[in-house]
Amino acid sequence: MDDEPRARSILRRLLAADPDFTVAAECGNGYDAIGAVLEHRPELLLLDVQMPELGGFEVLQQIPVAFLPLVVFVTAYEQYAIRAFEVNALDYLLKPFDEERFAAAMSRVKARLAEEAGPVRASQILALLRTLKSPHSYIERFVVRLRGRMLLIQAAEVDCLQAEDNYVRIHSGTASYLHRETLSNLATKLNPRKFVRVHRSALVNVDKIREVLLRDGDYQLLLMNGSRVGLSRTYRDDFFTKINFGVHDEAANAS
Repeated sequence: MDDEPRARSILRRLLAADPDFTVAAECGNGYDAIGAVLEHRPELLLLDVQMPELGGFEVLQQIPVAFLPLVVFVTAYEQYAIRAFEVNALDYLLKPFDEERFAAAMSRVKARLAEEAGPVRASQILALLRTLKSPHSYIERFVVRLRGRMLLIQAAEVDCLQAEDNYVRIHSGTASYLHRETLSNLATKLNPRKFVRVHRSALVNVDKIREVLLRDGDYQLLLMNGSRVGLSRTYRDDFFTKINFGVHDEAANAS
């Protein structure tokens, strides 16, 4: 189910080349997708995340548990690939994907259909729905596209995130990665008890803060990886409300 005719055409061609699959229906919007699932009861649903009227995640919330098939998400955005993992989808296809990546996903589908017992599959579907409906579901990992592969970075391993135009620079230890999403959008998806805005262009993982430094009236955060991030006056009160530890005055120590 995809709102882009070209994308549906590619999926249809790839599925037609595999004798183990038959296309029961294809849809260009979320409501039609729900109707097609209820009518055809497919074993597999290839579902785009962003569609008119209802997105892929909303579609799944509207389908009765007894009708839910295996789900492989199709998306052009890395952040939705993260959510696909979090809602226990079988796999995801990140556009543009090639025939090799598609074949790998379909191999997983076939293996799951061959091995999966009814009660096991039912429990996984229920887990998927519970996650989708959770009002406090925050992303737990980042998916970063590298040359020919995808890297998964656990949110707990991230020291800080810094804005770079419409991208975010993820700092984890001594490494950094560019992620295609704005900082403001990402801030709404992260656990606010773990990630705190310290500057209009920076979020910091509170578990990675070693010290708060005060020098010449300005605050800086010393992180576990040795880097420093400035604490803006705008976010200072909110920061100290959430964080409760001592302030170290470098100038006083130096004297």
